[in-house]
Amino acid sequence: VMEEVHAGICSAHQGAYAVSRKITLQGYFWPTIVKDCAEFVRKCKVCQEFQKVPGRPSTNYTPISTVIPFARWGVDLVGALPRGTGNVRYVIVAIDYFTKWVEAAPLASITGAQCQKFLAKQVICRFGVPEHTNGQVENANRTIVDGLKRKLEACGGEWAEELPYILWTYRTTPQRATGETPFALCYGFEARAPAEISIATHREAVFDHERNEEALAAELHLVHE
Repeated sequence: VMEEVHAGICSAHQGAYAVSRKITLQGYFWPTIVKDCAEFVRKCKVCQEFQKVPGRPSTNYTPISTVIPFARWGVDLVGALPRGTGNVRYVIVAIDYFTKWVEAAPLASITGAQCQKFLAKQVICRFGVPEHTNGQVENANRTIVDGLKRKLEACGGEWAEELPYILWTYRTTPQRATGETPFALCYGFEARAPAEISIATHREAVFDHERNEEALAAELHLVHE
């Protein structure tokens, strides 16, 4: 389970806290889960190679608050990365401050037109016009961007093909700021993880199609009322 969550097809070589939280969220638990995840991550070759080494003292950050999802986005650029398919070398990343939902796309060059096209297609057409976009990514979002960069560099020239899997990983990882996954905050339920296919989880074992359909119908009636 740890191998799939940390370094599987939909992974981003996250830290011990994120790995243990995702494993617990998927319905697995044992008393030494945090210790075991920390030891597993410590022995990971990719994590050792791309681990960020602190180079400056910590500073205080001013939190940026928002009251509704997708009203305020942080936008950042990652690169230059190894040249990938389509001559792409950069990644533009947008992160919603409320849900921590991540959108990203590879770029061959950094231009105003390319950035506007990304925001129009990936943000406005999917989530509406935001009240504000910020060129500076806050501390929590910076952690996500650093993780993306580390994973993308490890992929070499095929990093553009790996980007959707990396985004899925962060969308299904509980965030410290909210205690929830961006996927759950957006859609109201947790995504089914690849690890659940090989090893049955509690929610898979107790799932009842008829009761679930009745519950959904009841919720629709409440919405109409």
